Amino acid sequence: MEPQENKLSIHDVLDHLTDMIALTDTDYRIIDANISANIIIGQGNELSGLKCHKVIHDKDEPCDNCPLPESLETGSLINSNYFDERYGEFFEERTHPIVDDDGGFVGFIITIRNISDIRAAEDESAQSRRLASIGKLTAGAAHDFNNVMAELMGQIHLIKKTASDPTLLKQLDLLERSTRTGSDTIRRMLDFARGGRVTEMETLDTASLMQNVVYMTQARWMEVQQKAGVLISTVSDFEPDLYIAGSQSEIINAVTNLIFNGVDAMPDGGILTMSTSEHNGKVLISVQDTGTGMTKEVQSRIFDPFFSTKGSSGTGLGLSEVYGTIKRHDGDILVESEVGVGTKISLVFDKVENKQEKVLDVAIEVPPIRILAVDDNEFIIEMLTELLTDKGHTVSTHTSTTEAFTEFTNNEYDLVITDMEMPEMGGREFAELIKSRRKDIPVLLLSGWPIFLEEEPHLAEFIDFALAKPFTVEDIQNVILQALHLSD
Repeated sequence: MEPQENKLSIHDVLDHLTDMIALTDTDYRIIDANISANIIIGQGNELSGLKCHKVIHDKDEPCDNCPLPESLETGSLINSNYFDERYGEFFEERTHPIVDDDGGFVGFIITIRNISDIRAAEDESAQSRRLASIGKLTAGAAHDFNNVMAELMGQIHLIKKTASDPTLLKQLDLLERSTRTGSDTIRRMLDFARGGRVTEMETLDTASLMQNVVYMTQARWMEVQQKAGVLISTVSDFEPDLYIAGSQSEIINAVTNLIFNGVDAMPDGGILTMSTSEHNGKVLISVQDTGTGMTKEVQSRIFDPFFSTKGSSGTGLGLSEVYGTIKRHDGDILVESEVGVGTKISLVFDKVENKQEKVLDVAIEVPPIRILAVDDNEFIIEMLTELLTDKGHTVSTHTSTTEAFTEFTNNEYDLVITDMEMPEMGGREFAELIKSRRKDIPVLLLSGWPIFLEEEPHLAEFIDFALAKPFTVEDIQNVILQALHLSD
């Protein structure tokens, strides 16, 4: 039996490739192309005789950055990337010169590949690295900053003890809230450096959360309207009984950023719509404006750190922080925008069941104990002494780890409190020294970093509890309860 004739040709192979492959002459005319060329550039089947710049880029003249002349001049392969506004996609273009037997150039092979998915993956990876870098830069100043916040929180608490004027108490509450907000901001930045752990996870009612955000941001809308003499109308559409798991403060901050960006996108006024909805088992928190809208290119960059369309008035960190927050919640972000029409940005979360139970607000009395505390910051030490003494505890405080350890060896204590960063000896080393004398004594670590002992085995071996600065006396009271096995 004679072998069956194989009619497979090279063109059959090329037609099965997903990349566009076209053959052109030196005058930019297409001689031949595979089937994928028609798919990529959206043309009919007949491309022969058409100019490549017209077919590929919809230009009547050769592109300013056309790779063909460079390839003709150098005789080498030219590789370039471009963004096509028509399709909202990124492409890689490779130009190969063709020479005849005499060494003369007779044409080009052009290959074009859609690299949007590759670009998106690379951008996401690069974005995560940039956000982590921001966190690491922040980490250098975080310890000192949070020490200041801790001092301020202590002062507020001490003043509130003796204050009776309602106006003053309200102002102190606002100051305390602002202090916590400042510390939360630093903590979020530090979370980027730590690999993105979400703290304080809880079940959140999205409708209630959004109502709070609307209330908190109303002043901004009024300010814009008064300054610009424009009208910004707001529409709220919150579907009930939609719950997500996450950090309330972080998600509120993310939504607030979206709202402010929406307001800024409507300098002549417009409608701002905030909504919650469910789609395919996901919960969407959406903010939509009727503002200027964005091009596809701008959309591809809005979550890049330091990228801003607001000129000197914007830092470019708002939306990158939103991106970091949502990714840390294992969520997603959907962007829909059209120039001159507006923008809608949706934060996508997994839907969870509401398993929260009401907890009776019953005060548990904390018995007085003997506490040894060491911190190289004198004000922190003074604050701890006053706060804990006021709660009935006996407190011995030191700014030197050497003096503190000597005190420990000569007296009995129920709890040891130590700072993380100290000049003589770090908190971990000091705790190890303490545990070498008394393995059973609980040790509380204070730090400007958010510390998670379950993720820090080098700390967890000698540290029983950890609190991030700034902290309240109630935070320490709770630790004391746990240390005494009086709370869960």
